[in-house]
Amino acid sequence: MRIGASTWGASLASLAPFGQLRVKLGLVVPLAEAATAHQQLETRATVGKVVLRVG
Repeated sequence: MRIGASTWGASLASLAPFGQLRVKLGLVVPLAEAATAHQQLETRATVGKVVLRVG
């Protein structure tokens, strides 16, 4: 059985208020180093989400 995107999204959204979702951060860099972050993504040198820190 295949679950539709809207059902899948609703299922994920229902977990958020209970702290059931975990996001794996692979890299957090300042906005000034966005080129480095992009290179890490292109070469698949990081696992998880890449976050640009602003401010």
